[in-house]
Amino acid sequence: MKNIWNKISFIGLDGFKQNEAIYSYRETILLNRITAVIVLVVLVYLPIEVIFNSWELVGFILIELVILSLTLVWNKLKWFQFAKHYFLVLTLFILIPMVLLIPKGAGNEYFLIPASIGGVLFYKEKWKSILFFIITIILFFSLIHLREFVEPLLVVPEEKLNFFNKIFIAMSFIMVFIIIWYFKLSNEEYEKLIQLKNKQLNEINEEVTQQKDEINKQNKIVQEKNKEITDSIIYAKRIQNAILPPDKRIREHLLDSFILYIPKDIIAGDFYWMESISVIGTRNSLFRNLGK
Repeated sequence: MKNIWNKISFIGLDGFKQNEAIYSYRETILLNRITAVIVLVVLVYLPIEVIFNSWELVGFILIELVILSLTLVWNKLKWFQFAKHYFLVLTLFILIPMVLLIPKGAGNEYFLIPASIGGVLFYKEKWKSILFFIITIILFFSLIHLREFVEPLLVVPEEKLNFFNKIFIAMSFIMVFIIIWYFKLSNEEYEKLIQLKNKQLNEINEEVTQQKDEINKQNKIVQEKNKEITDSIIYAKRIQNAILPPDKRIREHLLDSFILYIPKDIIAGDFYWMESISVIGTRNSLFRNLGK
């Protein structure tokens, strides 16, 4: 039974990506389920109609059921927007022929009470929901007023009218109850889903925080190592500067000279050297660059 219910609920949603249009996804499931519930309720009502009244309306009711069931066909064809509007318009105007058939007092206009909720169920825009509700109320009172001027095609005894009036009112309340109960269960389901998502999000946040702490720890270690290396390089530069001959000494022996010594970083891999030597009574200066 559950498998059948699930198959009906997901008619037309094969290959549908829920995360792309979550509202349309839920809306289609709801439309399929409400259509199925209405069909089921009417099918349960049919034996009551036959037993306590007659066969005269059975054919008409079955035709209405077939017309209503086309909503599932439109969803199967993935005409989701058309199916929604088709269902809403149908629930409003399918009762008009009933007014012409059944005498005053039957109470079938009470089916407009659960129908008035349709705008809230299937329209995201508030103004559309309010407009649909207003149209339903106007149609409800119009049908009541219309009964005063229309002669019904069927003659039903007074006691049967009272009986069916109670049946229709009860069915209207049952439909309202089913809709409210469905939303209650849906809200509980989504609350559980939200709690699960929040739990997963908290776990991810904790993991990210741990990773961030680990990264900060590693960064601190790297900074300390960099400082140690930099200090060592600076110390090596001091040693190198102590080895390199001073500019003053070079100019004493090489007047027209200059030194282009530009280390790439703090310290260079090359260094230069100079020394004064005496060769057979002559004093000369020897200058050499050591390195590549």
